[in-house]
Amino acid sequence: MPEKILAPARFALLLVVLVLFFVFQFNHALALPPITDDAWMATIAKNWASGFGWASSYGEKYPFDPQITTGPGLLAFISIAIHFFGNAIWLPRVISLLLHMTLYFVFLWQMRKTIADDRQFSYFAMLMTGIFATLHWHMWIVSLGDLSALLYIMNAAVFLFQACEQKRALHFFISGVFAALAILSKLIAIIPAIGLIPCMFVSLYATATLWRKSLYHLLLYLAPCLVLTGVWHLYETSTIMQLSPEQQLLHRIRFTHNFNISGSGIAWFSQNINNPAFLAEFLRRAVDNLTNYNEIVSRQWRLIPQIVSTIVMSLLLCTIYCFRLAKKKQNSLVIFFLLPASFYLIWAILIGDAGYGRYIYCGLYLAACGLCLLLARKIFLSCLLFFYLCINLCFPPLNILYGNLTEWQKIPSPQMLALKALTNEINSKYAKEQLSSCSNIFSREVEYALSGANRLPDCHYLLGELVAFNPENYRKRHSSVKFASEDEMLGHYIKSVISRKDPNAVAPVVWQAGHFSGFYAIENPLGSAYKNFGRGKQYTTITEGCTSVYKNAFYSIAFCSREHLESVFEKNGGINFIPPQWQDKYWLAINKNQ
Repeated sequence: MPEKILAPARFALLLVVLVLFFVFQFNHALALPPITDDAWMATIAKNWASGFGWASSYGEKYPFDPQITTGPGLLAFISIAIHFFGNAIWLPRVISLLLHMTLYFVFLWQMRKTIADDRQFSYFAMLMTGIFATLHWHMWIVSLGDLSALLYIMNAAVFLFQACEQKRALHFFISGVFAALAILSKLIAIIPAIGLIPCMFVSLYATATLWRKSLYHLLLYLAPCLVLTGVWHLYETSTIMQLSPEQQLLHRIRFTHNFNISGSGIAWFSQNINNPAFLAEFLRRAVDNLTNYNEIVSRQWRLIPQIVSTIVMSLLLCTIYCFRLAKKKQNSLVIFFLLPASFYLIWAILIGDAGYGRYIYCGLYLAACGLCLLLARKIFLSCLLFFYLCINLCFPPLNILYGNLTEWQKIPSPQMLALKALTNEINSKYAKEQLSSCSNIFSREVEYALSGANRLPDCHYLLGELVAFNPENYRKRHSSVKFASEDEMLGHYIKSVISRKDPNAVAPVVWQAGHFSGFYAIENPLGSAYKNFGRGKQYTTITEGCTSVYKNAFYSIAFCSREHLESVFEKNGGINFIPPQWQDKYWLAINKNQ
């Protein structure tokens, strides 16, 4: 068939694929309220927009909470929108989608100008859209920053390639801005951002560019990265310096703790570097990471059970192939995706912790960009992969939190109506009452939807203000253990709860003096349905027996009186959770002893 007939047909098919993808994304963004970590990030943006600062607010105002790993590369746009339009429930997801759409279209537009073959570009764009639709599609609408960082890096890669090819100083600078925004969206994006630097030198070497000129180009790329991230770091430092010395110390301790446990892998290395069997343990851990990532990703891409291993092997082979032929323009472009992907996947598999599936996706998507560029040269392979992606799209895995992309949502959805009804009930009857979130999944979307800040503290934090650890009774219960101090007893209890090895770990308590009549506990709709956090028992022992005062299809409000809480704690022999205040006290004690 003549190319002049096929070209419009390919363009029309690509347009249909893009329109369908974004129509379904918009449907979900408008229908479903933010929930869990998604709502947590939205609350940070709301607090910043309302002058509360870059702070979490679930019991206390906590500036630059170390648990918040999403930065202003995404949340600043949501905050600006909240400043002008208010904290509408639909706004965080719609703004996230609009930003991601804009970045994706900029990327495709630049790729269209870079790829000379119209047919190759059409196949590449359809394959990438198909991959985005089948592998954690909901990242387009949530406010977590992972996809934002990826799309910024993808744009940085294509602009950097154009800069190297055309020797345009502005493009080096633009690439650096995109890389900085990626890092400001998610700190882990620093790995592929560094991975772009050797790509630059490979391309400049292939075009016989002088080393002095190459260093100038490197400076143009690094300057906006260092300036933008440096300005944000100065803002963070100046904010933290306004805290009391004890709070500053706690912030450093919390940051170190969260950095070590949030997937960086640093904690494991620091604990095992001197182990004689370090190499064997290191290899075993890498195999475990690869196995876990295979299992996670295979739930999305079925029929290929070892999908991550397959992509990693293909990535290595294609990178070697493209380096050998780097002077060919199309192979040089592929390197700008495959090499940063290799940097990221090396970290994820060999160094990081396979805690969450999205840790691997940045590397997989970057690898997919390069591999799809190669596959798009062959019509048969492109059609075969696109057909495979369509099969996965038609038979998606069950997703409790987000549903399925092709499942059309009613607008407004029952979830949205239930959240709106709950906030109306709170504003009309409980505006001046002590509220609290007390369920397995924190009701962060309620905190976001309510006006003001810090309206909905975690009941663990709230109770931490009301009860104190009873060391005398704890020593009696654990008479077989020799404790040197109260801090040591507190540490023993905290470790027992965190390890989950002792299901009956309970701490005796004494009530603090002061007036407290009770609080109104709000339960998240997924509090009982979502089991993977393992905290359900800690909350049900608090709320079981509280008086229900309101309930709709998804949310409930129950009044937990002081008398009820005292009877529950007496019946159970104390509490079976860790109030944040106790954790802070223990950390300060450890730091003092060190």
